Amino acid sequence: MSLLVSQRLLRRLCEHCKQKAELSPGLIHEFKEKRIDYEHIFEPNGCKRCDGTGYYGRMAICDPLIVTDELRADIAENKALISELRTHGEKKDRTNLRKEGLKKVALGLTSLEELRRVVG
Repeated sequence: MSLLVSQRLLRRLCEHCKQKAELSPGLIHEFKEKRIDYEHIFEPNGCKRCDGTGYYGRMAICDPLIVTDELRADIAENKALISELRTHGEKKDRTNLRKEGLKKVALGLTSLEELRRVVG
């Protein structure tokens, strides 16, 4: 079996200085609608350990796509464009980078601003 993986690196919030994020009522409402726990969302602060950045280290978010025989043939014949690969992957219930990143935000590992910076 073959696998295509798209990945990005997110900066990890500094455990020594991260602070609870102040979320707008609209953002809280959006998280509630999506059933996302927003109680553990943090933002960077800055300290000596992280050189005032609020981040210390990095972590990967990945977006895997299983390469089927059909997809392999399309790639070989140059029929599969990036948008088609994304569509094919989404049909297979693949999680995308934004969803994976949002899980890391909800766990308090990175910030919403970092996710937006990296994934858009």
